Amino acid sequence: MNFSALSKSNGLRVPRPPAAQKKIKRGEQERHRTSVTPLRNQSPGVIQRETRGTSPPCAPPAQGESQNMKPSASTSTSPAPAMAGTKRPPVSQPASPQRVLVSLERHQWYVHKLIENQVTPCCICQEKLGCHSLCAKIAHRVCRECQHQLLQNEDPECPLCRRPLRSPAIRSAVDSCLEETRHDLQIDCAECDNWSGALDAIGTHIPLCGQRDHHCVYADNGCQWTGLLENKQTHEQHCDWFPVHCSHSGCQETVFRATQDAHEASCGYRPASLGALVDTNARTLQQLDNLRQFYQQDASNLAGQAPVELRTRVLETVTLFPLLYDAVEAGIPARLEQTCPWDCGFRASREQLDNHYPHCPQFPLSCEFCSLQVARSRLVAHMESCEDKTVTCPQSCGQEGLRIRDLASGAHQRSCSSRELACGWCMNIHPPVSFQQISLHCRFNLPDTPIIDNEPLNLAPNACGAVYVKERDTEGPVYIRLPAAILQRELGPLSTGRNLTQGLSFLWQGLSCELQVSYSAARRCFCVRMATTAGSFPSGQAVWAALYDSNGLLLETVKGQGADDSDICLLLQDNESSEARITGINRITGSDGDAFFLQLGPQFEV
Repeated sequence: MNFSALSKSNGLRVPRPPAAQKKIKRGEQERHRTSVTPLRNQSPGVIQRETRGTSPPCAPPAQGESQNMKPSASTSTSPAPAMAGTKRPPVSQPASPQRVLVSLERHQWYVHKLIENQVTPCCICQEKLGCHSLCAKIAHRVCRECQHQLLQNEDPECPLCRRPLRSPAIRSAVDSCLEETRHDLQIDCAECDNWSGALDAIGTHIPLCGQRDHHCVYADNGCQWTGLLENKQTHEQHCDWFPVHCSHSGCQETVFRATQDAHEASCGYRPASLGALVDTNARTLQQLDNLRQFYQQDASNLAGQAPVELRTRVLETVTLFPLLYDAVEAGIPARLEQTCPWDCGFRASREQLDNHYPHCPQFPLSCEFCSLQVARSRLVAHMESCEDKTVTCPQSCGQEGLRIRDLASGAHQRSCSSRELACGWCMNIHPPVSFQQISLHCRFNLPDTPIIDNEPLNLAPNACGAVYVKERDTEGPVYIRLPAAILQRELGPLSTGRNLTQGLSFLWQGLSCELQVSYSAARRCFCVRMATTAGSFPSGQAVWAALYDSNGLLLETVKGQGADDSDICLLLQDNESSEARITGINRITGSDGDAFFLQLGPQFEV
């Protein structure tokens, strides 16, 4: 039996015969002597980092040791079977800066950044590995369970881009390529940092994972905090060893958040005053005191001064004399009155000024969320709107360490597990977990074929959502179904102002188009725009538009902003059109129908 071939196919290493082991051991000992020699003067920790991740060969026993001593686990030369996951000594940081963090099955892992795109979570459940492709974008992948549930639908489509799925043969070929590239991927556990193995073995490791304490990223600065990986980011946002700049003007020193108050209390650039010199700092006062002592000494002592020291004193005098002159010219008696250095307008004696500082509205205080220095009077308002303030997700997804800046930039909304998606059939918002089922239910609950101009309308074949065309005129106008209940709700106190047709797209005149219909309470009208996702509109073209009720009755010819009595509505400009307005609010409010139809087309030159 060919044991070598069997071991390669199963991922195992078969022990060699004793004779072969002796030859290998003798050769490895010779190589070990030459490889360890340059490291003899280094510390054991350095040697361990150089040999970490390999099976070091056996070295000859040191002088005085027993020749029969058994080799340790770290120096054993006997081959061991390659398991799905192996343990290694825990370390506080990634072994290489090339590793990045990824999240799979509510667990953190380290992978090499070159293969990060191969370890993509399912775009539906956001937990398990996405190993099955759906549409033309390979990044849109799902796990096995979600794929099985998705294929149960009558007309499955990609949950991200709403595009139809590729044929089973193409998907199978892409999945085979992805599986082949993931076959030899190595993944490391970031929770315990004591396990490495194949990507398919993470499910076996998670129940056995012994999560260890991780060190703060500022441990080199002196932070002693250790904790679980899930609490590390929250701690680092408030770590006392976070490097900050001194708030005093002129000081370029960088200190830690824990020592900032102590440094600023003794900083040479801290605000200080001396008599009439009220707007200066402690460093300048120290220089003045040195000059005072220098000029108070006897003139006979100057002969023994070094020329370098005399030159230094003269230069200090040239620099500080204009400052003293301006203070004397101001004529403010130091024993009577001084001004608060924080520009709050308070003037009093020095003793009263010291008692004023704890209550000064302009006194700078540190924000507990960021490293900024803010005046006491503005600190509360700043902390309420601070971009680094931790908040909870408005969708209650439970993510920890979420900041205001994450919500303002929209980064969290794009990855939130509780985000809601817009339906192109009913124009409502559905949760992502049950979006497919609810959206299909909205599709099947559409009323019978509508009739416009005595002609029936049919669903457009290349559209996502309630988009209709006439059967005998496939290149003609399109009709967008707008539910009456949604439009009437926007006119009431529950108006959202959002794009009602966010989940709707269609193919018209050879271009992939999207429609934007939103209610503007300030202008008391519905604003309409049309845009393309690929390509651009032909220049010098316009689109005629009109609004019909569910009985096919023309309610309004939609006009563009500032348009005259012509039928021009939407002027096509590059990738988007001009804005048009639906102003017949009374007709929409008083309608008893179930929907309205917005006609777009025909297209003509202007």
